[in-house]
Amino acid sequence: MNDDRNNNRRIAKYVGVLLVAYLVLATSLLTMSSKHTPILGPFPAAAFTATATSTATATGTPTALPTPGAIPHVSGEHRETVYASSNTAVSNSVASFMPISGVITFVAASVEGEVWEIQPIAGDAVNLFADSMTTGGALTAPGAATSYAIALNDISALTGLSSTVLTCTISGATATSCSDQTHIQYIGPGDILFYSVTPTGSPTATVIAVSMEIDL
Repeated sequence: MNDDRNNNRRIAKYVGVLLVAYLVLATSLLTMSSKHTPILGPFPAAAFTATATSTATATGTPTALPTPGAIPHVSGEHRETVYASSNTAVSNSVASFMPISGVITFVAASVEGEVWEIQPIAGDAVNLFADSMTTGGALTAPGAATSYAIALNDISALTGLSSTVLTCTISGATATSCSDQTHIQYIGPGDILFYSVTPTGSPTATVIAVSMEIDL
């Protein structure tokens, strides 16, 4: 009889210990859960609302693609500035032609094939600038009611078609320069490039200096 009572006391003691341990463990788990509560849905709409902080505006407008069907070149890896000069006064009655590179080393030609240059890789020609000057290097205007139209010529290697997207005109009695900072000339590998200078109204014979940038 006494043994049964002792066994009952031991069982009750063990059960009490187990209950205390369970309560301690449950309390610890609840404490940890309150510190690391996971975020569960549904999420508020505000959490996914994006607000624009800046606006990018395109400054160049693609207007020509010498090679039909070709994918426009993705620029940005490298930008090269190319300079050219007619060296001597260009004709004031017929078109003259210049290579796209070469400063004070090449005289403007009357035949475009004499100044052709081949572009080895794809690129985008942008930011055309031109100056009209005397052989001594002083800026000078073409003259009243006259002008010089400067254009980058691109002959497609695939189609043979020619395009002149980058152009500007120096005109009048006071203007000595011009620029085209808007258009983009897409250039394909193997395309032929050169400048043409076309006079209107018998302008003063001047030296024409040109520069542009090519994104490669």
